[in-house]
This record gives sequence, structure tokens and C-alpha cells, in this order.
Amino acid sequence: MPMRGSRRLVESCTPFKIKDVVAAGLHDGSGALCLEKGPAGLDFSVVIEGHGTYLDLTLYTGWGDERQRIELSKTPAHFGGSRYWLHCPRCSARGAVLYLVKSFACRKCHELRYTAQFESPRERMRRRLLKIRELIGSDLVIENPLNPPPKGMSVRKWERLLDEYEEVLEAYRRELRQTRAWRNDAPSTRRSPANQAVHPEGRMGP
Repeated sequence: MPMRGSRRLVESCTPFKIKDVVAAGLHDGSGALCLEKGPAGLDFSVVIEGHGTYLDLTLYTGWGDERQRIELSKTPAHFGGSRYWLHCPRCSARGAVLYLVKSFACRKCHELRYTAQFESPRERMRRRLLKIRELIGSDLVIENPLNPPPKGMSVRKWERLLDEYEEVLEAYRRELRQTRAWRNDAPSTRRSPANQAVHPEGRMGP
């Protein structure tokens, strides 16, 4: 499973989502649910016995059968009806998603990190700019003009996204003008001391 250092990434784990359970009617029924395939290429089917307030799960895996009980809770939805939640079997925290790492648990209990947490400010700003362009239906060239509001998007939301885009774009341009700091863990170039000179600022150079 891909990791950064000793930490697993959320994006590398197979998610177990309560919305999929409810959509399949398994929160109070029985059957098998195919979990979506993650970047690691793993594809699992979990057998579910739903009892309304909890789920009994059976997962058949290469490391053996895994059986877990997941508690459920229900809260009123804003527009009527109700919404179901999963509770982590380790810490009981409520959430919409659990992750499979040998067994199901929440992101914190599995000590999972998002890929974005390892991004530089420059990478993070670029990703946000591209996301806004995608939301508005524009092409993915950052300096190109943005489209008018797409069908279904309010003018107020469109204007809010435009304001955010201009703010992030200006910060991104400033960041591009900055010289990147030399990373301590970057690979060093092996050079003979005789071919090195010391600059007045004290750094090494040709």
C-alpha cells in the first residue's frame, strides 16, 4: 500500500461509505456490497447484515475472514427525512466513511493522511485554481478567462468563486516569483572540493 514515510494515505485505502449501504438498502437488510476499487487495485465485497442500529460485516480477504460490528446512528436531515452515520469500532467517532486497513476504522484511528498534506503551498494553490475552473466549466489553463455561470449555478456562487479565483491566482503568481528554498533532504551533487568556491554570502557554488 503506498505510503509517505510511515504514514498511509487516505487515497490508497478502500473506503466504506454509509451512503452506499443505505442506497443498497442494507442498513436494515442483508446482502453483499462491492466496495469501490482503490488506487492499490483492491476490490472487495463485504457481506452485510443490517439491523437498523448496527451492521454485522463479514469480509473475505487474503489475510483471513474479518468480522466486525459497526454501530449506526441517525439524525434528522435538513430537508426532511433522516441521515445515517457510521461509528468507528475503535473510537466510536461518528462519520460518513470508514477505511479498510486490514479492518474498518476511521481515518484518525488508522493514522491516515491526505496527499494534499504533503503538497507545497504552490501545489496547493494550483490544485485549487484548477478545481475552481472545473466547477465553472472552464478549460484547465490557469491564465485563461473563466466562463460565465454554468447551467444550475447561481450568479452569487459564480461571483464568489471568481473572487476566490482572483485572490488565489494573485498569491500563486507571487509564489511563482519566489525562489524555492533548498530542501535539507534533497539529494546533494557530489563534487570535488577543489572545484567548489565560496560565495560572499557563504554558500557553496561554482
